[in-house]
Amino acid sequence: MKILLFVLVVVATVNNCFAQVLKPVTISRPEANKEAINQANKPVAIGNVKMDEQKISPVIQLNQGLVTATESIMAKMKEVVNKANGFKDDKLTEVFNSAKIKGYYRNTNAVNGVIYYNPVRKKSVFIYGDIRKFFDTQGGCDSYIDFPVNDMSIVKSGFDGQYGENATFESACITVNASRKLYPVFGLIYEKYRTLGGVSSNLGFAASDRVNYTKASYAQMFDGGIIIANNNTAFTILGTIYKKYNYAACGLPLADATTEKANSKVVFIVTTQKFEKNTIISSTKTPACLVKNEIYKKWILYGTSIENSCGLPTSDAVDNGAMTAQNFEKGLMLLVNGKVTFVPDDNEKNAEENNKIRQQNKLQVIKFLPVKN
Repeated sequence: MKILLFVLVVVATVNNCFAQVLKPVTISRPEANKEAINQANKPVAIGNVKMDEQKISPVIQLNQGLVTATESIMAKMKEVVNKANGFKDDKLTEVFNSAKIKGYYRNTNAVNGVIYYNPVRKKSVFIYGDIRKFFDTQGGCDSYIDFPVNDMSIVKSGFDGQYGENATFESACITVNASRKLYPVFGLIYEKYRTLGGVSSNLGFAASDRVNYTKASYAQMFDGGIIIANNNTAFTILGTIYKKYNYAACGLPLADATTEKANSKVVFIVTTQKFEKNTIISSTKTPACLVKNEIYKKWILYGTSIENSCGLPTSDAVDNGAMTAQNFEKGLMLLVNGKVTFVPDDNEKNAEENNKIRQQNKLQVIKFLPVKN
């Protein structure tokens, strides 16, 4: 009987031990660890303490990228505090570009003001006003514009000296001219604009949105010119050539303009730009003129633009049936049935015959002046 009682006690004890092992186990965590987990799952709080007293919690320090962003944004606030007028909220917000690279931003009390942290360049950038508002409408960083690169700033136009606003981004810039007209510049046109100096160049501020010419070509106008992109290249048209340029008459540019400066014997400059259908030649002593490419090829055989025995063109080429005629300083270029001939005004008979053709084509006639010995 005693033996049986002993066995029952042992069995009961063993069963109780197995029951304890098979019960769900709740592991208690130290309060400090719970707090760390809670903090890690919350937006990063910056707080409203003074900037020079800002402290970063141990949890944030676990993410060095976030620490860098926080410190960078705080430093930018110190730099632009008068414009930003303090922070609007107490947290950093994550933002991604189209390549899924993560950055951060924090709103300020400026109108539409925000400080972005650009992780590519490891710097913070302040933009505000109409530019930031437009940036948001386009999709912000996750758009064709990408992360901001430089603070929005007041800039002077290299074209007319007027002031406006400009902000640069990884893949674009946004300009606001003196008349408060805002336009983005992006793609190949932006790359060309940037290399020329942007607003500070002869182009000045953007003056239109981008427009398509063909499936492969598009253009954008600026105060001082136009940039046209075709396939993988972009060319600029400036100054008097820009004023003369007409897409229907010229087609797309084949190159940027070239300038030939006068030597010590002369005091003028010639600018030439080639297009699909015509070439435009302009100088400081003659107007910008459209020259048919067939005539241009003949003209360059007579010398450089500065020292050419035909002189410079003084009128556009005029089509009249099978003949195309064009005035030059020293004679008349004629294109008939694909053949180009230059007839100089070097004697009275030639000048008289040339003037008859000029009258037929409504070109300015010239008065023959014999060269004095």
